[in-house]
Amino acid sequence: MEKSQQQSVRFVVPRATNERLAKTCFRNPSGGDAGRFSTWRSAEAVLADLRVRKPLLLDVESRVREAGGAYGETYSRTVNLPEFVGWERTIGFLEAKGLSVGEAPINRRSTALFVDDNTPAPRTKDVTVVFSIDNGMHEDFVVFVLSIYPGVDVGELVGDVSRREERVFFHWRARGDNGSRWKGG
Repeated sequence: MEKSQQQSVRFVVPRATNERLAKTCFRNPSGGDAGRFSTWRSAEAVLADLRVRKPLLLDVESRVREAGGAYGETYSRTVNLPEFVGWERTIGFLEAKGLSVGEAPINRRSTALFVDDNTPAPRTKDVTVVFSIDNGMHEDFVVFVLSIYPGVDVGELVGDVSRREERVFFHWRARGDNGSRWKGG
């Protein structure tokens, strides 16, 4: 728990979120796969890293000041770090030009364009944290972490995400690039 001006801020990762992330962003610790972290092994480890925690805490403080926290709203913050932290799960439309892509569901509520499995996912220095803020009946603020993933924010996974965000996805089974294909990687 950290002091934020007059109140404390406590980060909470619900059990269901931890279980989902263990199968996605923190899976296969020995390999480099699309949408997987290489730097951390759990959501708690990401949040313990002060390079992520401090900007996230500043964002929470700012949102509480500006909108009274707008409790019940979902927010996201992407933090860019100086070194690679994992592999992207998406690339921009321009980067995908000339690649073989096809439409597929992301989940029951959304679809997206996906790159073929033979294209490796680029490394990334970005970490996105999706969260909500609550102070309800408490003296301290509780930040519920709803998702953490390597790469840029792709917004809510509803509808045609590729069209809305102008991003193309990699399947979870796609390998991560070793730095040979993508610029900066």
